[in-house]
Amino acid sequence: MWSRTELKSKAKESFKRNYWKAVLVAFFLLIVSGGIGANYTFNSNHSYFTGSNNGGFSNDFAETKQSLDANSFKELMNNTMQKIDEPSRVAVIVVAIVVIMAIILIVVAIGIAIDTFLINPLKVGIKRFFVQDLDHKAFVGELAYGFDSRYKNIVVTMFFKNLFIFLWTLLFIIPGIVKAYEYRMIDYILTDNSDLDRHAAFALSKEMMSGQKWNAFVLDLSFIGWGILGLITFGIVNIFYVAPYQYHTNAALYSFLKTQTNNGTIQQVQ
Repeated sequence: MWSRTELKSKAKESFKRNYWKAVLVAFFLLIVSGGIGANYTFNSNHSYFTGSNNGGFSNDFAETKQSLDANSFKELMNNTMQKIDEPSRVAVIVVAIVVIMAIILIVVAIGIAIDTFLINPLKVGIKRFFVQDLDHKAFVGELAYGFDSRYKNIVVTMFFKNLFIFLWTLLFIIPGIVKAYEYRMIDYILTDNSDLDRHAAFALSKEMMSGQKWNAFVLDLSFIGWGILGLITFGIVNIFYVAPYQYHTNAALYSFLKTQTNNGTIQQVQ
């Protein structure tokens, strides 16, 4: 049996024991996952103020110049397209579309490659840190676990996990969410069994999460208040408290479910 209170109590105890290392590792996971909680975009607004007497004139001039430049560019493009006959114009458009699509595909392929061969093994190593940190002070070196121990198997298993969740999400959002919870323990299973093939890892995660998906969902919901506070503080609270606290809690959930897996059954939460 497990309860949110017990998991969170265990998480807080572990977090306090190894605070700064946990913060560092959690921050690293936030970076690779893109989930710090607040994105900052600083726009460099050019000031055309040249003096107290002509500042307004300078701003108006800059805006007028920008408008003229945009209109000139549009006019140039229109004149150029008009000089091209219809078949050639279609060919230009087709080539432009093909080039744009090719660039998009290349960018997507690079993103998938980085996620598959770098970020996923890092995530496994980071989650191993939090599992190890539950009972004793873990070392930051655990982050390299995904690269040192059966790297190829981890890459393949994590790739198919993300692929299947993505494909289920394409059907409808809800099936994708359900599968995400069903496969939730795969990362953690690999932290203990890096040589476990993907079929066995999927089956074990499904077994561990049988009857647990709703309770895990409610566990996640219990952090919403902290998430809002993280947004209000521009991610500062997330970095120094919420993220490592939540990652420890998730590791505690895995630790409990692992001990409760027995002959294909898991005790239900009450």
